[in-house]
Amino acid sequence: MNGMFKNITILSLISTLQCSSQDDYCDSIQVITNFCIKRHVQTITAATCWPSEVSVQLLKKLSAIDKSLSFCLQFKPQTHVTWYRHGLMESRDPIIRKLYETKITPYYESDLFTDAAKGTERICTEFHGFMVEKTSAYRVVNKKWQEDEKCGLYEIQLFKLPHYFPGTRYDVPISIVVILGMAAVTVIPAADADSFKYDGILRVLTNVFLRRHVQTVTAHTCWPCDIEMKLLENLSANDISVSFGSSHSAVVRRTQATWYRHAYLIDLSCERSTNVFQRISNFRVVFNAQNDWILLDGQPVVANETNMTAASLATEIFQTYLGEAYVLPDSGVFLFQMTGQKDFWHIWNGFRASKSDTMRVYKIGTASPESLEIDDLREERRDFRGITLKVNTVIVEKELFSGFKKKISSELDIFSHIHYEMIETLSQQLNFRISLGINDEYGWSYGNGTFGGLMGVLQKDEIDLSGAGVLIRADRLAVVDYTIGTMSFRNIALFRQPSLSSVYNILLLPFTFELWLTAWLVVFVFVLVLVILTRTIDRIKKDVKNSMSTLEIFTLVHGAVCQQGYSVSRNCESIRVVVFVLFSTSLFVYISYSASISALIQSNSNSISSVRDIVDSSMTFSAQISPYGKYYFEETDNHLIKTLYKRKMLINGNKAFTSASEGMRKIRTEFHGFMTEVISAYKIIANEWREEEKCGLTEIQIFDLPPLSIPLVKNSGHRDLFKQKLIHQMEVGIIKRVINQWIAPKPSCQSLHRYNKHIRVSIKEIHLTIEVFGFGVCISLGIFAIEIVYHYWAVHKNKK
Repeated sequence: MNGMFKNITILSLISTLQCSSQDDYCDSIQVITNFCIKRHVQTITAATCWPSEVSVQLLKKLSAIDKSLSFCLQFKPQTHVTWYRHGLMESRDPIIRKLYETKITPYYESDLFTDAAKGTERICTEFHGFMVEKTSAYRVVNKKWQEDEKCGLYEIQLFKLPHYFPGTRYDVPISIVVILGMAAVTVIPAADADSFKYDGILRVLTNVFLRRHVQTVTAHTCWPCDIEMKLLENLSANDISVSFGSSHSAVVRRTQATWYRHAYLIDLSCERSTNVFQRISNFRVVFNAQNDWILLDGQPVVANETNMTAASLATEIFQTYLGEAYVLPDSGVFLFQMTGQKDFWHIWNGFRASKSDTMRVYKIGTASPESLEIDDLREERRDFRGITLKVNTVIVEKELFSGFKKKISSELDIFSHIHYEMIETLSQQLNFRISLGINDEYGWSYGNGTFGGLMGVLQKDEIDLSGAGVLIRADRLAVVDYTIGTMSFRNIALFRQPSLSSVYNILLLPFTFELWLTAWLVVFVFVLVLVILTRTIDRIKKDVKNSMSTLEIFTLVHGAVCQQGYSVSRNCESIRVVVFVLFSTSLFVYISYSASISALIQSNSNSISSVRDIVDSSMTFSAQISPYGKYYFEETDNHLIKTLYKRKMLINGNKAFTSASEGMRKIRTEFHGFMTEVISAYKIIANEWREEEKCGLTEIQIFDLPPLSIPLVKNSGHRDLFKQKLIHQMEVGIIKRVINQWIAPKPSCQSLHRYNKHIRVSIKEIHLTIEVFGFGVCISLGIFAIEIVYHYWAVHKNKK
């Protein structure tokens, strides 16, 4: 209420000046500015009927010191065109035109216009100006803002719009709301002012922010306004954005809304600093590698005090303000402690290795306006001093589990063994112990934001990290943080390709269509030549008795092609030459055909190469029992995979998902497809299958699964450190060695060994030949029947 009365008084003061002359306005603006600074005013609400140029001059006077003010406009269909065009683009006011050219034209219209909720949210978290209807702004502020956030707003009317409808004036339709960042000023006694040199600390802070590559700063100080504005000028000159806040909620919102490096400047001499730390101590998101915290202790350490005293004081400060905070090794909290020497500061860094660990405080450097020395404490942060971290892993088949020290386990739990060895190596790298727990499932979403299994334990913050690798899924990103992709996860459909003879007519495959056409053309040419020679010789010698009919000549050529002789011999050299060439040609063709078809009989086809081919084939299909298989079949949006699941698997009922050994047995004995993990399949093939059985296997990737990763609790303060050490394990080959110890390599087909072994030909390979034989017998019997009928018909006709 005190703030409101002060605000009302200011409104009354401003309102009494509305009838002053143009010259009086300048003096009034200066008087108001000095008065507000003198009285430490945080909120100014200008409800006047001054000319627009005077209102703009007041805004310019109060905010011209900051050049980093961002700006946007409210989007409202009936008014935003009028605001944008008539109010800004066509304005003749030079200051409004400058506002338009510097704050609006450099940006796209999509970035410029926003709704009232987003615009006021930016006011709360940034140094931002927002042109908005006053009623819209008030509605959002009263509904969403906390009481302490409502202070520090400034309103000004740039220009007036015409009446909204006849007889009613649109009540102050346009207002610009700007956070000026003016905190209340606490008067520092003269003795403290002598020891606390603002110029020196401002230069130190600028150097620190540049060294730490900070892009934005939120300052919680109780310095005089002119000092805060000087800090703003110094940092803005180095492209560092600054805002001045006073509430813990603004801190949290600011951190969640940004992805760049941010710093918080906290003056511990302010009364509200303790309250800020108490309220945000449980927020993990503010203590991470993305944010730096700069704590300023303005009480100097006198020259005759020992280092132990300075260290004790620094430790006491960390315990007082951050005793319950989530300050883990990834965080960056720095205490700047003034010394007896002029403008010389000791820099202390504090963190704890885990939630249960005590605060560790180290002196990491010194700072002065001329120099800055900071040690990053890499070795100290990597030494957890033997603390115990809670780790849970997943064992699906507990009855087969005999401990992590043995290399024999269920195929479904191999990934847990692999990642447990990574965690053991990680514990040696960082010097911590493991308190191990076991879950029976990885955990899936219940649909209400909660998870079961291992994910649920991490979500409830009951452990520090997982000892098992899990699939990186979008629904889990909301409750856990991932380290790095430790290994790829391959799930394949494994099957034997059908034999070539079962898919194609292998009797025709040895030759191409052009070669078959050429062969038939050669047969026709030989028949034609023999017919011409035979008829010519018969006319010359008039030897009808030894003559051959056209059908007999065709039979002769056919016999030559089939490597069969013929009993008829003509005493004609030309015919003998033709027959010799015929048999020689057919011999070479027959050799090529026989060699090709021998290889084709032993070959497998490549007729199945996609999920669609599996669906359209006569192959049966099943999948390995796994923690994720059924979920991915039910969640997939792929039409072909859904069809495969419904048509090939659901009809089998409980047999749709089976063990790896049973599925691999069906591949050996049936035309069967089996979706399995490569680890299980390769292990069974290597241990149980013969060498010749390894040939002809085909793999198809059914699901494109994400990689496995070790998850941590959300916003963990160990994430970056764990990631660095896991990357180091990967770079030096530790992870690869562990994987190779557990996962068998892909089995190779020893083709030379295969072809040295006798391959038996079954009926499947020659069934087309048997079909040709059957058709030939049937045709011959039919012709034989016709001949008998014809014979009796001819005899009966002769008798007549």
